[in-house]
Amino acid sequence: MKAKGDHLLAAFVVAFVAYASVGSLLTSSGASYWDVPLKTSIIFALYLLFPERSSLGWGRRAWILMLVVALLLSVIWVFYSELRGRSVPDMAIDASVVYPLVNIAVVTPVFEEKMVRHLLFMAFSSWINGVLAAILVSALFALSHYNVFLWAFIASMALCWMFRKVGANSIQCALVHGVLNLVVILTYLL
Repeated sequence: MKAKGDHLLAAFVVAFVAYASVGSLLTSSGASYWDVPLKTSIIFALYLLFPERSSLGWGRRAWILMLVVALLLSVIWVFYSELRGRSVPDMAIDASVVYPLVNIAVVTPVFEEKMVRHLLFMAFSSWINGVLAAILVSALFALSHYNVFLWAFIASMALCWMFRKVGANSIQCALVHGVLNLVVILTYLL
């Protein structure tokens, strides 16, 4: 049975509240490095409850498309940041380089793509026009990335296009998102 918009939105709200609540409790208790295990647990639950298929497939065409979109978005990000004289905001690499890079390049993109592109975008798309749904979801995504609002909006629109028009699933969008994050971070680290 295919999940309806109401079910997808309810799953988004429950997962978001769970992440925010448990994260707040862990932060207030002084716990550190809690975000990756918590996001991973939520991701597994969501993929079990809301599995996806990809009409894009996993062939050469899919890999080329994902790589081209990721690199194109990366180049635009770096060019835009250089024009504005900005460095990567709020993405400081602490003592352990592996943990933040795994979080930024793998866990967070998978978490955000499942939450935003699959649950939220598909819920909104079931109620309103797909373009309006993409604009609304991209605006919400950009608000959560307020320090790079315009860039996050553009990247989100591209990922919505991949999800809706190209037929990519949230894992494929997460690969693009992860490569984008990794290229941006490595650009500023090197």
